[in-house]
Amino acid sequence: MSLVRALRDRKGPTMRLVFAGTPGAAVPTLRALTAQHEVVAVVTRPDAPQGRKRVLTPSPVAAAAEEIGLPSSVPRAWMTP
Repeated sequence: MSLVRALRDRKGPTMRLVFAGTPGAAVPTLRALTAQHEVVAVVTRPDAPQGRKRVLTPSPVAAAAEEIGLPSSVPRAWMTP
């Protein structure tokens, strides 16, 4: 059983969650979690330059969070105490 299916079919009380992810493969999990639980924030990498013109582009998870209406944050450094 996939994680997305397990989260979608879960019964019981909802949880308050902070989601951390970046790649496009994490977007279905984010959507499944928001359908069943209260996702209060999303943590992802900073916008990165892409393409020949080096246009700053958000990660797929940041774009999905904005579409869903969730606040997203970017840590200055993962190892900062």
